Amino acid sequence: MPARRFTDKEESDICKRYEQGESAETLGKILSASASTIRNILRRHKIRVRTSTEHKGIAISDACYDSVRDLYQDGKTLNEIAKEYRCSIPSVVRVLDKLGIERRTRVEAKGGISIKKYPEIIDLYQNGESCDKIAVKFNTWASTINQILKRNNIERRSISEAKGGLPKSFDQEVCKKYQEGETTYELGKIYGVDASTIGEILKRNNIPRRDSRILSDEFEKEICKEYLNGKGSITIAKELLFKHDISNAKSLVLSALERNNIQRRTLSEAQGGIPESEHGEICERYIKGETSIDLGSDYEVSHNTIIRILKRNNIERRQNIFGDSVQDVLDQTGRHILKKATAFYIYGIKGYPGFFKPGITNNINVRIDQGDGFYGDQYFWKEFETRKEALFVEQAILHETLIDAEYPDDVFDIAWSGTSEIRSTNLKELEGVALFYIQKLEELGLWKFASTYIPMTKEQTEECERRATDEANG
Repeated sequence: MPARRFTDKEESDICKRYEQGESAETLGKILSASASTIRNILRRHKIRVRTSTEHKGIAISDACYDSVRDLYQDGKTLNEIAKEYRCSIPSVVRVLDKLGIERRTRVEAKGGISIKKYPEIIDLYQNGESCDKIAVKFNTWASTINQILKRNNIERRSISEAKGGLPKSFDQEVCKKYQEGETTYELGKIYGVDASTIGEILKRNNIPRRDSRILSDEFEKEICKEYLNGKGSITIAKELLFKHDISNAKSLVLSALERNNIQRRTLSEAQGGIPESEHGEICERYIKGETSIDLGSDYEVSHNTIIRILKRNNIERRQNIFGDSVQDVLDQTGRHILKKATAFYIYGIKGYPGFFKPGITNNINVRIDQGDGFYGDQYFWKEFETRKEALFVEQAILHETLIDAEYPDDVFDIAWSGTSEIRSTNLKELEGVALFYIQKLEELGLWKFASTYIPMTKEQTEECERRATDEANG
């Protein structure tokens, strides 16, 4: 009788490991033996040898079910458990299904939070902590915390409450004061919240908003008359409004035209419509760093018209500058050489319900023209005084919603430049994320907001922190 290769203890261990789910092939490789040697040991110990089909379908023994459940509820992924038991992921899934264990969503799985920690998360939220703060504590994303609360049927606070705003018990008082004549801005100051929070309270209580125009009807009629006589909006703004020391004059002019149903001129219609008296200022602004595209947008002409003006005045053309990064903000280069009002927006993707495109622009008409026909309805619009504010808010929102990055095949096929920013999500949730980060920007200031929420290098984070400290110290 040939000598046995393994001791009784070693054979007992082989049998145990096999019953726990390891295959004869795997054990053979680990122990430097053939699979047939391992099967002979199993038969000698009266262990039924699984067929290849059985092994693929049931790689985990009943004795290991509790262990699999504990590993999963401690935050281990299906893939990690499958590797530990040297089986397929479907085998792990079948064990969880047999035990009645509800599987985590894709967001929860990516967040990597143990199910055993759910009660603590729920308790923190119900005691007033925001999803954002809880996410920081558990080293995950706010969207992951949101999914956990949703799956456990925890009623979510309203956007204003979640952002440190006003609870619903204040609604009646706020609405009454607004109806008595207080503005959303004044109420925001009274209650220590942003005007947009007051606006949300009025909206959910169906309180009609007052006309918040700064300009009188007579003033608006004069603006429309000048525009219809051929003047550009920026020229009108300078002539009629700057002398009255009114800020955001250009946007007020555009609002007046829209309110009075004055159709805006197209770029081709406006070409050549810049009086020579404006040429000096155009050249000066270009020399200081503004692009021909931005100047064309301001003067409502094509950028080719601006180029012709520059050429006629012997102004040397720059190479195109498109820098729009954190480093450009820090260095004041690229699109951040000059201070320029820029808006953050959310548009729907035309023909694809449930798909949305967040982004920033200082000329939405140009942006739509460059959008290959994919821009649909506008759902959100927030204007900032500078491009850097809009850029930081956009980057925070895009980073937060990466889990929802998805786009229709048609968009991908034409290699549209905006593809990476498309999100497939619930519109209210996306708007909520936007309102949250806008509020955070107002609370923290530009540099503290950037270092807290924007992905960047260690050196950039340190520089933003330094600027935040300087800003706080005056």
